[in-house]
Amino acid sequence: MSTENSKLIVPGVWELMPGKGCSAFLVAGSEKALVIDTGMGETDIMAECRALTALPLELVNTHYHIDHTGRNADFGRYYMHPADIEKCSVKGAEAVPVTEGYRFELGGRTLEVLETPGHTPGSICLYDREAKIMFVGDTVSRRPIFLCEGDYELDDFRRSLERLAGFRDVTMYAAHDPEPNNYETALKLIDAMAEYRAGQLKAREVCFGMTSHTVYVSENGTGFLVP
Repeated sequence: MSTENSKLIVPGVWELMPGKGCSAFLVAGSEKALVIDTGMGETDIMAECRALTALPLELVNTHYHIDHTGRNADFGRYYMHPADIEKCSVKGAEAVPVTEGYRFELGGRTLEVLETPGHTPGSICLYDREAKIMFVGDTVSRRPIFLCEGDYELDDFRRSLERLAGFRDVTMYAAHDPEPNNYETALKLIDAMAEYRAGQLKAREVCFGMTSHTVYVSENGTGFLVP
């Protein structure tokens, strides 16, 4: 089952708001369901989830950026890494810290927290070991990844990409990429980062809305956006 703002991607897992800038995900077990991110706020994620399942809902954020937390307040409580809770501006909801190894037990399905800092200090991924799928937020993507001043740290980012490149049989779902990724994208990003740091990538200007950004893209197709 899907709705106008959702797409079933594997059994029990939906992409919410596909093609609308920043996807969220709903993962259902037999006892509860986990919402991963809530988008910018343009879509009523709670209503979308309720159209798909009557199970109790929990919410976790891959990181604190507003395009991932826009509807957090609707849930009353959210899980996030403590390094990003310190930066998060969500009002009206309780923040619960989660770190490496925390397990969301959904009933017949478990999602495990992996710490993958770099895009932000508290970026995390959610790993379903049994199904061999992972929700990677803004850590892995074929589309250029934002490097926001005060948030990113390239050495941490490289180590996180190296870690994810080791998951050779895992399908990775990113927030800003319409197609699934895998370890090969992580490897390409490692190469693109080395080129970026060495000043080997040509800069070009792009505009989102009223804001200009500089984009650096490797010949392998991956790269970075710098405000």
